[in-house]
Amino acid sequence: MLIVGWAGTVTDTVLDPSTVLDPAESTIDQLLDVTFEATDRPEFTDLLADLSDAGLMVMLVVNHIAEAQEMLAARYLDRGLASALVNSAMVGVELPEPAFFELCLDVADCLPEEALYVDHEQGNLQVAAALGIQTVVLNPTSSASVLEAVAEIRRRMLT
Repeated sequence: MLIVGWAGTVTDTVLDPSTVLDPAESTIDQLLDVTFEATDRPEFTDLLADLSDAGLMVMLVVNHIAEAQEMLAARYLDRGLASALVNSAMVGVELPEPAFFELCLDVADCLPEEALYVDHEQGNLQVAAALGIQTVVLNPTSSASVLEAVAEIRRRMLT
């Protein structure tokens, strides 16, 4: 199973909308606009499609507002790019809490050593690794890093 941190990995939006805008001063529509305007990385969405076509579980994880759930589901689940979407607002626990990753593993009926987590957030990666989940670091500001991460995921999961 591949667990993917959505912001900055699948999209060009590096920060979650709640850190781009002040949630206390932003409307739900403004937060949703940041999500809607994020551009998917074609090399990453191609990877997600290939993994899904190979019958592998792909789970997107995100710290977001509940109102974004439907939009994210339409964008990834309905297009067959992911099998599951775990949004902190829907489950009551946020990244990088160990309980968030444990919930993801339970949803997928997957052991930690059977999962691969990709993200740019060091705190998230450290917690995943401490739980026994394999990790791949992606630097979202480097095209080379994105391509290297995609190649590494392909190597680990499709060969």
